[in-house]
Amino acid sequence: MKGIDISSYQQNVDFNQVKNNGVEIVILKASEGKTWQDPTFKDKYNNAKAAGLKVGAYHFLRGNAPQDEASNFLNMIEGLSLDCKLIIDAEVDLGGIETTSNQVKAVKDILVSKGYDVALYSGEYFYNTNLNNSVKDIPLWVAKYSNNKPNVSSYIGWQYSDVGNVPGINGYVDINEFLEGILLTNNCSNGTCNITTPTKETWEFYISGDLVKRLQHELNIQYGFKLDEDGYLGDKSLNALESVAIKHDAKGNITRIIQERLLQLGYKLPRYGADSDFGDETANALYKFQLDRKLIPDMVAGINTFKELFRK
Repeated sequence: MKGIDISSYQQNVDFNQVKNNGVEIVILKASEGKTWQDPTFKDKYNNAKAAGLKVGAYHFLRGNAPQDEASNFLNMIEGLSLDCKLIIDAEVDLGGIETTSNQVKAVKDILVSKGYDVALYSGEYFYNTNLNNSVKDIPLWVAKYSNNKPNVSSYIGWQYSDVGNVPGINGYVDINEFLEGILLTNNCSNGTCNITTPTKETWEFYISGDLVKRLQHELNIQYGFKLDEDGYLGDKSLNALESVAIKHDAKGNITRIIQERLLQLGYKLPRYGADSDFGDETANALYKFQLDRKLIPDMVAGINTFKELFRK
């Protein structure tokens, strides 16, 4: 889906022209830091919605108290019917990798605690060098001004140009290609709105087939999800895995699937093989796998580990 993002720099936007020229999504800057609020935000929101565009909002992150940053953002979007995840824009070093990552995570946690679904915006280089694994599970909208796809593990949006021309907007504008993962299931201003439609673009990052189909079946049986058991690891399956953590002493078919995938990838379980029992052998194999994939080596199969296990 073609999308643009705009702020107070873009004045007098004709959103009907924008819509008529193939744009489906517009992401608006709402706020920055603990006090700044875009004075054009509400008018742009109303006009974009009236034109039939899908609308989202982003907050430019600074180094203030996380509650102040989150409150500034929430005050701007209160009562609105947004179509997209709330976006945290992280592109400024706030005092090193750990400090910057902690700020992102803290603001994200506050927004999630209020019932909102959240995504992260960042540039490819900044994301890879200035943020740690504590925020790499947040769905990513990434900026890389190139014809080459971003060098990140996965993304739900790619800002590929900052010098785009779109009828209805004076001057240059950022151009994006968004996947379905940027959207909420419903037009809602709060309440957790999980993605329910897997997309081919998402599937292409991951293996498909019987092993994925068995994983989907076990998620349905053990956790009560209603996944299509189609063998494709799309958005809905990935969202389901966010609530799963398989660790030492776990038993059952999901453990067996993890063991089988580790064996496929060349990690040895020399004593028992895929026996459905998460013992020391499996923990050691998973530890080596996590180190190799630059994950936190906690020997727990959570969302980031599942993504790497099933990545092509």
